[in-house]
Amino acid sequence: KECLVQDLTSNSNSNAEMQKVINVIDRCGCVVTLLKNSEFSEKDVELDLTKLLGDDLALSLPQKYSKLSMGACNALIGYLQLLSEQDQVGKYELVEHKLKEFMTLDASAIKALNLFPQGPQNPFGSNNLAVSGFTSAGNSGKVTSLFQLLNHCKTNAGVRLLNEWLKQPLTNIDEINKRHDLVDYLIDQIELRQMLTSEYLPMIPDIRRLTKKLNKRGNLEDVLKIYQFSKRIPEIVQVFTSFLEDDSPTEPVNELVRSVWLAHLSHHVKPLYKL
Repeated sequence: KECLVQDLTSNSNSNAEMQKVINVIDRCGCVVTLLKNSEFSEKDVELDLTKLLGDDLALSLPQKYSKLSMGACNALIGYLQLLSEQDQVGKYELVEHKLKEFMTLDASAIKALNLFPQGPQNPFGSNNLAVSGFTSAGNSGKVTSLFQLLNHCKTNAGVRLLNEWLKQPLTNIDEINKRHDLVDYLIDQIELRQMLTSEYLPMIPDIRRLTKKLNKRGNLEDVLKIYQFSKRIPEIVQVFTSFLEDDSPTEPVNELVRSVWLAHLSHHVKPLYKL
């Protein structure tokens, strides 16, 4: 994790407050990167967003969001050098995350609730859990946190998702019930769950990491991993479909599985057929 912060160290009046902010970010296990004040200017950010998004939606953003948020967006665009990647121009999407749907837990609350194992390698539930020594209870010797108790994930993506769920609990009762119904479905379908955990999930690569590598300096081996993964998705869809056909097709949970899992898998796998 990394946080871009406006560099106010040249202003002696702001040094004390600046250090407090840096200390808070540091305690959350987040790297602090200081940028020049000019990087946080909202000037021309609408034009840059228009290029990245490929439409004129960005022109209405200043009326919807504050100058502070637009300035922060400009700093991100410059720091990540998004405009320098000409082949990616026009391919970005702007997604609004509704934070009201999640409970906000600060580092102190996460520590007090003992959600994650404590230690210098993993302060307050770092996102590095997927590759750290705390990915399972067996690795650490004994269960000392809720994360270790619940973590039976077979992929790094699953570990990251569990990490996010624990740090951002849902507040929407309908979404909570949907999540519980999907988990109940996999608990009840023992044969399906065993097939997924033993035959399919161990074969799934770390897609997020591979995507980052491909955007920078990916090699042929990374492309091969994506290709092999794309060939497994239709098999997973077929496995789910066969189990759903054996059950009552009108069951609410079956419809939920189709809409939440199968529909998305089928939609996203189509572009991969071109590989």
